Amino acid sequence: MNIRDKTFYSDFKIFKVENVLFKVPTDALTAESEVFRDLLKLPPVPSNVEGLSDENPIHLEGVLSNDFRQLLRILCPRFKSTQVLSFTQWTSVLKLADQYMMDSVRSHAIFIMDQQSDFDPIDKIVVARRYSIKSWLTPTYNKILQRPQSFTQHDLERLGSDTVLKLVALRDRLKPMENSRFGSFGLWSLGTKREAISVDFTEALEETLSDCYEIDSESKQSASALTVNAPTDMFIFAAEPSGIPATSATPTRRFTGLRNARAGRRH
Repeated sequence: MNIRDKTFYSDFKIFKVENVLFKVPTDALTAESEVFRDLLKLPPVPSNVEGLSDENPIHLEGVLSNDFRQLLRILCPRFKSTQVLSFTQWTSVLKLADQYMMDSVRSHAIFIMDQQSDFDPIDKIVVARRYSIKSWLTPTYNKILQRPQSFTQHDLERLGSDTVLKLVALRDRLKPMENSRFGSFGLWSLGTKREAISVDFTEALEETLSDCYEIDSESKQSASALTVNAPTDMFIFAAEPSGIPATSATPTRRFTGLRNARAGRRH
C-alpha cells in the first residue's frame, strides 16, 4: 500500500476569482483557514466535481483576484521565503486573512506591516480602523501631527471631518518654547488651548482662499434682496419718535403714518 508524503504530496484545486483562474495546493489554504477546511471537506458530487478543471472551478465570491494573488504569495511554499510585499500588497493579505479567519496570517501581516516605512500614515490609520489594529493608532496619529504636510481634501475624505478637526485643534495648541536668556531653541510645547496671535493674514487669505471669495448668482440675488429691504426697516425703527407706539403694520404703512404724524406737528 502506498503512503502519501505529508510534505510533498499536495491536492491541487482550481479556483475562479473574478475572471482569473488559480490552481492552488489546497493544504496551503486549509492549514491556515477553518473556512477553507470546511469548504474543501464538502462531499463531492460525482457528476459535478468542482475545482478539477478550468471549466468547473471553485468560485470565490466577493474576492478580488489581486488580493487572492498576494495571499497565495505568502501561503504557497514556493514563494514563502522570497516574497517582499509592499504595504498595499500586505493590506490585501490582511484583508483576506481577516475574511477567512486566518489568525496566524493576520498576526504575521500586522507584524510585517508595522515594520515598513513605504506607506502614507493616513493609509495606515484607515487600515487600522478597518481591521481593528488599535496598537497602530496612537503612534500613527503622532506621525501625522509631526509631518510638515497640511491635510488635503483626500485626507479629509479618508479620515472624516471629525477626526481631522480634532487633529488640527491639537496642532493649533503647539507653541515655541523660549528661554529668557538665550531665546528660542526651536523646541515646541503643547499648550492647553489655541492662543491668539497678532499676525496679519490678509495677503495669504486672498491668495489661498481666492476661490472662496467668489459669489454665485443665487447668493448675489439673496444679497440684493437684503440690501433693498434692510435700509427701509432700519430707517423706520431709527426715525420712529419715542412717543409713537410700535405697531404690527407693514413697513409701507408705518412709514406713511410716521410722515403724517410729522406733518401734523408742523401744523
